[in-house]
Amino acid sequence: VIELGGRGPFAPAMAAMARKNVIFLGEVPYSDVLWRTSESHFGFIFTDFAHRRKTSNNKLHEYMLAGVVPIAKINEDGYSPEWPIDLMNEKSFEEIYAYVMSLIEDRDALSKKMTEIRKFGETRTWKACEKRYHDLYDRLVGR
Repeated sequence: VIELGGRGPFAPAMAAMARKNVIFLGEVPYSDVLWRTSESHFGFIFTDFAHRRKTSNNKLHEYMLAGVVPIAKINEDGYSPEWPIDLMNEKSFEEIYAYVMSLIEDRDALSKKMTEIRKFGETRTWKACEKRYHDLYDRLVGR
């Protein structure tokens, strides 16, 4: 069973994906977000392009750190090609559903992808960023 939660302009399309094995939860209460994310295999981020965000959604980084496979329709200005995410900007919801189901059916590929994403996410934390800056400053001042 796939549970989809969310709100925003894509919620109706997500709700339309509901089937026997897909349940649309609507907006997930904030108190449930952490445990639902940590138990998830996939995280969906569907950006409203009308807002033309220039940065990536924080949820994307949360998903990567949790080892959750991000399925994203995002502004490419806030995306780096080396990120191990599945950019789905040109895909229909039916194509996205088929892709997710293909990964569910290939548990080894899904597990490998989740591990790759988590390892990458660990390089994107504030602690990792702080270390990069300390290393840079140490080189600049000759320590």
